[in-house]
Amino acid sequence: MSETRTAGRAISDIVSVCRHARPVSTARWLTSFAAPLTECYTTRSLWAALAGARVVAVEAQDFGPEIRRLAAHNGVGERVHVEIALTGGIVTDGASAGVVADDRRWAATSHGAAQRPTSMSVPQIMVAYDIRRIGLVKVDIEGGEFAVFGRDEDLRWLDRVEQAAMEVHRNFGDAAAMVGRFRQHGFAIDLRDNAGTPVPVTSERLDYAYFRRS
Repeated sequence: MSETRTAGRAISDIVSVCRHARPVSTARWLTSFAAPLTECYTTRSLWAALAGARVVAVEAQDFGPEIRRLAAHNGVGERVHVEIALTGGIVTDGASAGVVADDRRWAATSHGAAQRPTSMSVPQIMVAYDIRRIGLVKVDIEGGEFAVFGRDEDLRWLDRVEQAAMEVHRNFGDAAAMVGRFRQHGFAIDLRDNAGTPVPVTSERLDYAYFRRS
């Protein structure tokens, strides 16, 4: 993991949400871009902060001290903000979907508290940090995406988003319906498998979804 300093400029805020609710013995630090280690504080989001963007990282497990240490080391501590919460929807609790809904798997996490943290929606994050527009929403929440972008959710906040990158966990919900909601909000969509090959939304090999303003 590099901690080399760099400099530059950017124009947009980033909201990054991660869970990593896997047993520590089998942990793979998966990211939306298939990059190594934890995306939410060591790769894309950190580079964005180095370039001048504000970053809000939402983590279910308490990696806050390490995120803040890396941010401070790279001189961007004032632009990287951390919330320990389960990312959910406005009406759908973050603890109700994905890996963290399983008590046994939550108990096996490396940095998870005895009790799950509270649920927090993206609109709540936007209000808390006075975010008017989001350059990138990066989502790797182990199936919790079906709570954030669920059928009953008010997703008008997506109209303020320029791009989104998501790891899709198909076993926890209807991926085609979820991707369709992004299309309804004006996004062009690029779907890939773990090898980076384009796949249709109905494919069992669908692992990653990328969205940008069309």
